[in-house]
Amino acid sequence: MNSPSSWVNTMLNMNQFILSLKENGIHSLKRGLKTLVSFEEERNKFDLKEAIIFIHHGIELLLKQVLVENFGEHLIFADINDRTIKKLIEAKSTGKNVFDLSSPVNTSTFRQAIQRIKAFSPAEQNFPLELEHLLEKLNGIRNSIEHYGINKSTLEIEEILINLRGPILDFLSDSIKDFKVSYGEEINTVWSLTEESIKNYSTFEEEVSGELKKIQGKTYNGQLFGRNSMISIPTFVNLNREYQIRKKGIVHIIDIYGKVESGNDWIIQLKTSIMNHDSFLQILRYFENNFEHKTPKWLIVKQKLTKNQKEAGKLSNTYITGIEEWERLKQSILKK
Repeated sequence: MNSPSSWVNTMLNMNQFILSLKENGIHSLKRGLKTLVSFEEERNKFDLKEAIIFIHHGIELLLKQVLVENFGEHLIFADINDRTIKKLIEAKSTGKNVFDLSSPVNTSTFRQAIQRIKAFSPAEQNFPLELEHLLEKLNGIRNSIEHYGINKSTLEIEEILINLRGPILDFLSDSIKDFKVSYGEEINTVWSLTEESIKNYSTFEEEVSGELKKIQGKTYNGQLFGRNSMISIPTFVNLNREYQIRKKGIVHIIDIYGKVESGNDWIIQLKTSIMNHDSFLQILRYFENNFEHKTPKWLIVKQKLTKNQKEAGKLSNTYITGIEEWERLKQSILKK
């Protein structure tokens, strides 16, 4: 039976919001990776934004954990000078966290943390050059998002995140106590799922892009597009992947943009999955709110559509093709 004092201590802990540097970093990294999986499934650009910010934040905190464990806590402060020393003394004398003081000191930046690890590591434990280059690229992308906006290839960002997995996890496993045993395997698993999602989407996009070249210039059963009447696919002059369109000051990334020589260009969006009916309706609203009624819009989903989704598709101005209809469409190509 717990003593009254232990019960009181437990209640005090429940009323305190406490996160260690390591816990904070681990949580942000895992949150970022899970959000990246969501982006690959639904292609919502704000999921990619959040994923980059959380992954960057997690890695930055864990790099500072490397400094604390291996070289001293003083190295996580941006400026190691008299002012910082006075603030640390003040924090100890008042029993406060140094960051709770008025005019608190700043911690080192992402780049400073890397440079200090390089500076204080033994010669035989050089910071991997490949990892440094990847982190510099990630830092540049994050800074663009954090301080202004961004206009960069999604494929390029995904490639950086895929290539980062091995080098950063190896480095953290070697540099942080119990990282590999306690967190490394779980994070590696989540990151692997992310990588699979990226490759899954890329493969699907390549497949659709290739099949579109075969189906163009022909007429098909409208049921394959969520319609009752026959649908004619025009001959495309170009099929551009990751195409950018600016509407009302907002840049929209179109998975495949079908350029037509005479007539309206086609907007084709792909989803490897749609988690629920609300997400499906949100996508339809996105089409309706951002593109003209006369513009042909086509949503192709690598998932079996529910009855409700099919009904919602018929009421919209968007062609809807689920995985079953897509496979039938590919078969109809062979028969023509």
